[in-house]
Amino acid sequence: NPDDIDYILRGKDYSKTARPSSVTKMSTLKVTNILKTGNNLIYDTTGNDYQRIEALSKIAKDNRYTVVFIHLLDSLNDLISKSKQRSRPVDEPYIKSSYGKTQSLIKKYSNELKPDSYYIVTTIGGKYKFFKYENNRLLKKKVDRYD
Repeated sequence: NPDDIDYILRGKDYSKTARPSSVTKMSTLKVTNILKTGNNLIYDTTGNDYQRIEALSKIAKDNRYTVVFIHLLDSLNDLISKSKQRSRPVDEPYIKSSYGKTQSLIKKYSNELKPDSYYIVTTIGGKYKFFKYENNRLLKKKVDRYD
C-alpha cells in the first residue's frame, strides 16, 4: 500500500499535502520486486493512476500471475464519513477527486488491461452486494455463480 510508505516517511500529516513522486516510485519498485519472486500479492490502491496500474498488471501477467481486480464502491458521502473515523483520515478534496476518476476507469481497466477476473463490491445502502464485471456488464452474485 503506497499510503504505508508515505506514512512511514512523512508521519501522521502525510495526507495534508500531495504525495511526493518518490513515494509512488518506491511503492511501484517494491511491488515489482515482489511480483518477480512469484509470491502472492494484494496491491491496495485508490485505482486512479492508470499508468501505474497498467505497468504493474503487465509485470504481473509477464510473471504468470492471475490478475484479479476487486473494486470497492461506496457512496461519496459514506466514504467521506468513514474517512473521518480512520486513524489516518484522507482529505475530503482528495476523496472527491478520486471518487469520480476511479469509477470512470472501471470500463477502461476491464477492456484494456483485461484482468483474469474483475469484481465490484458495494456497500451502498449499508449492505454488501457482490458483482462480477464482465463484458461491460455487472453480473449479480447468486449462491454459486454470477448472472
